[in-house]
Amino acid sequence: MTAHIPTTEPKLDAPGRGLPFLQGLYARYIMYPRMMRNYDGAASVAMLRRETTRIVDLCTPLSDTQFATRVLIDPLPGLEDSSRYWSAAMVLEHLILCMRPMTQVATTLAAGQAMNVKISTADVKPKGQPGTAKEEWLRLFTHAAEECAVRLSTIATAPHVITPPKDAPRVDHPFFGAVPAKGWVWVMGVHHITHRRQIEGIVQGLSGS
Repeated sequence: MTAHIPTTEPKLDAPGRGLPFLQGLYARYIMYPRMMRNYDGAASVAMLRRETTRIVDLCTPLSDTQFATRVLIDPLPGLEDSSRYWSAAMVLEHLILCMRPMTQVATTLAAGQAMNVKISTADVKPKGQPGTAKEEWLRLFTHAAEECAVRLSTIATAPHVITPPKDAPRVDHPFFGAVPAKGWVWVMGVHHITHRRQIEGIVQGLSGS
């Protein structure tokens, strides 16, 4: 991956445009079904915790200025084009915006309750909080991640989650389609992996500045 700090605002797709066509087909019809056949709830929760630690480790050495500096990275699987020009602070803000709502979807579906909710990636783009220090972002991020991991661990290995009935409630995911509770548990960890890779690209771009 290459990454750099551009001198002018890059022209990117509008938020919410989704993944490139072929990548979107692969994610929905090949990767997601394969992952559901091999679903491991405990491993998914462990992945969320492990990736949280890796993200914190990547961000900790950055100065406050570096943490808030936007870097343009190459296209990354699972990342919308509009999200390629973020700072590490923006990535953490996005993850914080996503984690609790995604966990609520998973736990509600696991309880057998339907949800009338439309989820759009455009609604969870970072708004920017320039007055928030790096240490505060890391505290908010780790607190939210652990809270969600604890909640998910109570449902992730339940038999009816591992093998949902045909009429189990589902909520549409922007990339994967109609997803039951176990799909949302899995998504939590995979979402962290995508953005940890994004932060790796951001750190690479900062080192070349």
